Amino acid sequence: ADRPAAVRLHRPDGHGQHHPDQTRELRLKTYLREPRTLTALLPLMQHLGLTVVDQRPYDLRAPGGRDVLLYDFGVIFPEGVDPEAVLGLYEDALCAVLSGRAESDSLDRLVLAEALPWRTVAILRAYTRYLVQLGTGFTPAFMADTLLAHPRVTRLLVELFEAGFAPGMIFYLTYWYSQSRMAGVMAVVMLAG
Repeated sequence: ADRPAAVRLHRPDGHGQHHPDQTRELRLKTYLREPRTLTALLPLMQHLGLTVVDQRPYDLRAPGGRDVLLYDFGVIFPEGVDPEAVLGLYEDALCAVLSGRAESDSLDRLVLAEALPWRTVAILRAYTRYLVQLGTGFTPAFMADTLLAHPRVTRLLVELFEAGFAPGMIFYLTYWYSQSRMAGVMAVVMLAG
């Protein structure tokens, strides 16, 4: 299947010599098969945790005569994130949203900040919506902020979900986490539900 987007990352030569913020600024080249407005793209990028500094558009003709749009964004990745390590996850999430297979909201920050695939974030999104329907009083934004603020608990929730599909995983988790830590995390999960 054709992907609606492809991305490439590079650090501009000489950047950061005059201004400290520029040392973190990278160029994120986003190639799109169909035109998108900045109004449509910027919220997706912000939901993923990027700070967009600037944008330069280009129209290109690919081999075979197909028109491709290049949006060359100046971006800053979240603090502590290795852009090279999460670039594939970013591209997958962007393609999923652009093709209508995924939604975009503040939970998407987990894609870059915690290196979670967009499908895993979609599962967490379903859980947060379920908790809203149960009347817990927590908003989706609050739950997204909480998951982001507590990455070890988020990882445990993901692992527990995956363990439901691989029962041997529960056995593995009992060795990975101490009994007191496991009890503490389970208490947090039970209080949230």
